[in-house]
Amino acid sequence: MNKTPCHFILITLFVLLFTSAFAQPPYGDNNEALFGRSLGLGVEQSDLPTQSHLWGPGMNFNCWNGNVGCGNNYAIGSQNHPVIAEAARGNYQWVAALCRYEKQHGIFGRELGAPNYYFANVLAAKMIALRDARAAGAYSDAKDIAESLRCVWALNALIAIPTNRKNVWQNLHGQIFTNAGDQSWYDGLTCASAGDRWHTETNINHDTHGEYLSWAIDWQGRSNSSNNYLNSNGKWWGEITAQLGGKPYFTQTMDPEVFGLNAAERQKLQDVVNGDVNAAKWAAQVVAGFGFWKDPNVPVADCYVKMRIRRTSQGAEMVYFNSTNGNKPTQAATQVLFNGDYNSIRPNFYHGVGANNGYVCWVANGLIQADAPGDGNYVSMPELGGNVDWQIDVDGSVIVFNGTTLSAAAPAVYPSTPDAGISNIITPTATLLNDTVKPKVTVKNFGSVTLNNVYVSYQLNNGVMRTSTWRGSLAPGGTVNVTLHEAQVTQGQYTLKVYTGGPNYETDNNTSNDSQTLVFTVSPSTQTIDAGIANILSPGTSVTADTVQPVVKLRNFGQATLTSVNIKYKLDNGTAVTLPWTGSLATVTGVNYTLPKLPVAPGTHTLQVFTTQPNGQTDVNAVNDSKTLVFNVISPYLTDIEAVSVTQPLSYNCVGNIQPQMVMSNLGPYELFQVTINYRIDANPVVSATYSVPMGTGLQNGATMTISGSATSATPGTHTIQMWASNPNGVSDLDNSNDTIASSF
Repeated sequence: MNKTPCHFILITLFVLLFTSAFAQPPYGDNNEALFGRSLGLGVEQSDLPTQSHLWGPGMNFNCWNGNVGCGNNYAIGSQNHPVIAEAARGNYQWVAALCRYEKQHGIFGRELGAPNYYFANVLAAKMIALRDARAAGAYSDAKDIAESLRCVWALNALIAIPTNRKNVWQNLHGQIFTNAGDQSWYDGLTCASAGDRWHTETNINHDTHGEYLSWAIDWQGRSNSSNNYLNSNGKWWGEITAQLGGKPYFTQTMDPEVFGLNAAERQKLQDVVNGDVNAAKWAAQVVAGFGFWKDPNVPVADCYVKMRIRRTSQGAEMVYFNSTNGNKPTQAATQVLFNGDYNSIRPNFYHGVGANNGYVCWVANGLIQADAPGDGNYVSMPELGGNVDWQIDVDGSVIVFNGTTLSAAAPAVYPSTPDAGISNIITPTATLLNDTVKPKVTVKNFGSVTLNNVYVSYQLNNGVMRTSTWRGSLAPGGTVNVTLHEAQVTQGQYTLKVYTGGPNYETDNNTSNDSQTLVFTVSPSTQTIDAGIANILSPGTSVTADTVQPVVKLRNFGQATLTSVNIKYKLDNGTAVTLPWTGSLATVTGVNYTLPKLPVAPGTHTLQVFTTQPNGQTDVNAVNDSKTLVFNVISPYLTDIEAVSVTQPLSYNCVGNIQPQMVMSNLGPYELFQVTINYRIDANPVVSATYSVPMGTGLQNGATMTISGSATSATPGTHTIQMWASNPNGVSDLDNSNDTIASSF
């Protein structure tokens, strides 16, 4: 079965993530703000929706949940929110300090982004902070954040099995629940995550740990959706990760450095999932080096991790012997079998009046048992059988692998040879007649190795950092022009500082050429009446759809209030269309204007938008009237044809001449206007015919139709015919497993 989406991106020079059409402040919640940060936008503290989730002045990392006596000015609330909020506003220094605290006090410490915690966005927040630290040249902070992420991937790889969940069995404080798991939509890894606070209810949607791990270590054959994450305005880890790595689809390989890994570490973690004992020992050493849990400030009875991880010929198992932290039920033990069975037990976490004493878990006589102290309501399940590949026993900071106490694995070493910098600021110039600025700079490869990516950031008057990612291939001595994110400005003087960081995800040892500074002034035009198109906001340079709806920024560059103007647009060599605009725009202000939807076919297109007749008069300054956008439509048709039935030939036929027919259904989200119908009778050659209709008259999503193959003949006797559809809309089918159907006649 092949579920890999048929979309490929050819990057010839560079890909910049186009962000103006995505989430903008103020943000609805911290996750949305984090997504805005992943786009490289400058997120201010005032943009965050919930001030209580910020880290209060004077607080330290012992102050989770607003502990009494910490002197904090903000109530923290759920522990994951400060991580998301601080990363969203670009405070990578705080996230790096958090990662150092985790290493000192354990990855499970007070749920400080712990791996077996329900909120995957904590990992996304750390990945954003890793990018920002690299972009700022803060390589020590970047190393600490990457080490934290590496520990998460290593721990989850040790309990990952290469299967999706097919059958779920759970004993939740004495009640047995079963369901079908997630095999209907996700092919990838499943993690046996005991101690996890979520994904333990009666309806398990999916395995976030396994899904995220699958992308981090590039586990092949994974699929979960045909969604284009880069074109989505989502706010969950998938969309955020796509922005960080520049890959639209979950099935595409992303640079391991985005996840805090290098190529060798990624390969080792793949080997762990494949059952390599030596690789598993290395992964356990990574976890040992980061430490688990023993905070000297907290009694052992309150917070202490004791657990067991086993991988056998049957599957993987994690037993979490005690839970004393948090306010949600957690799994005591979880198993994932190679056949897709997922088993877990969870005792009654709550007992008594207002008590929250956690649970204890033990293994005896082949059974894993757990109980909330005092209630006597035991839950149990058989421990995993089969030959043991590895057993990891965790007792606080002591980790034993197959009977041997482990020391830390050597930290990752990244070569430091790239040298990137800013050689020129192209725009703005010394005077800006606009209320937005969108810097354009020249990046130069000053080093001796080819550059494949570099972060380009800028600040206005030492304000928030806005970061773009350039990707491509830049030879030593080569240059490339990069357009950065747009920012709002008002009349007055600004200092623009633009700088590079993290070339090829590595340390830039020569920082002397990294930055350039420009002082510019925002002022109105000298013309009384002067209107124009400041920018084409949408679409971006890469489109995966069969229509686009352009959005442009109309700007009043003149000194008089703008009350009317004609906006004209033209796609490729088509006829220009004129639309009137009326309103009231003060000097040096703008407004977004949405054009009608335009159908587009695969290939390169040119969109021109321009203005005429501002306030019914001739525009004497034509320099700023128009903008042009060249964009590429890349495999826009997400296609999936299902072969429903063979209608001809019938089971019995009285004549030798037949015209094969099949019923097919369009399961894809877009119109089907071209398809090839193939058939083979017995072992005879394949016969194919391609059919097409004009766009707009094809088979819509969810509709079915009967379509014929080329006529043929058959001799008397019993025959088998296979029929299948291929090349829908001239591209590959998303799901080849449902394309073919067979019949005997």
